[in-house]
Amino acid sequence: MVGLLIGLLLPIGLNGVFEFPLLYNILLSSILLLLISYGFELFSLITGWGHHDLMDAVATAAGGAISIAVSAILVNYM
Repeated sequence: MVGLLIGLLLPIGLNGVFEFPLLYNILLSSILLLLISYGFELFSLITGWGHHDLMDAVATAAGGAISIAVSAILVNYM
């Protein structure tokens, strides 16, 4: 669920601020999605707060990838 929201907001936010071409928007959104999703898991591992599970990061990245594809296309073609 979190990955879907992050993947939806990243391309819209990047397009609103920087107005990159579609390929750059998708690439930068994907990199930021991976950094955010694994960053939360790394934070949980280091601090001991929450639950550290690598599959959470994988699920976030998978859901975010679908949302990035949909929202990047919608933003650039509407």
